[in-house]
Formats: sequence, C-alpha cells, structure tokens
Amino acid sequence: MFLGYAISLAYTPIMLRLLGQRQYGLYNLVASVVSYLGILNFGFISAYMRYYSRYKVKDEQENIARLNGMFVIIFTVFGRVEVPPKEKIRRVEKSPGNSCELKLYLICLT
Repeated sequence: MFLGYAISLAYTPIMLRLLGQRQYGLYNLVASVVSYLGILNFGFISAYMRYYSRYKVKDEQENIARLNGMFVIIFTVFGRVEVPPKEKIRRVEKSPGNSCELKLYLICLT
C-alpha cells in the first residue's frame, strides 16, 4: 500500500511535465472513469459462471437460455448507460479548441 503511494508521488510531477496540466487532468479523469466502470461489474461474471455451470451439469437448457437472456439485457443496459449517445459526441466534435481532449475521449469510448 505504501509503495503505491510512493510511486504516485514520484509519478505525478513527471506526468505533469510530460502532458501539461490540462492533459494530465483529463488523463486522471479518464483513469477514474475506467476504474468506476470496472466496479460496475458487481460480480455478475462470477454469478453467471456459477449458475451456468450448475445448469450445464443438470442439462437444463431452458434455464441456460433464460440466464443468457437476462445477462444480455443487464449488460446491454450497462453499456447504454456507460456510452453517451452519438448526438452528444458530435456536439463535442464541433466545439473548437478541444481536439486533444476529444481524441482522448473518443479513444476511451471505443
């Protein structure tokens, strides 16, 4: 734990010098968003594996189909919440002076 803090303290001035203040702030924002998206998993993958293997052993094809359908719906909803609509991305694209920030933003969306 202490080593992580020490690395962050040494790493921050170097990144500030390399990226500049605005780009470093954007970098931190994107890193935070990516880590929060990882938390959104909520353990769904392990739950899926548990119930899928349970139904597979008992050869319950109907329950496997229901399980797959439920997880497709759940991850579709999460995906829609996480990715903004294309209209908002186009609006940001047209704004002047945000070329570097926009490129990084669009790279993180793909």
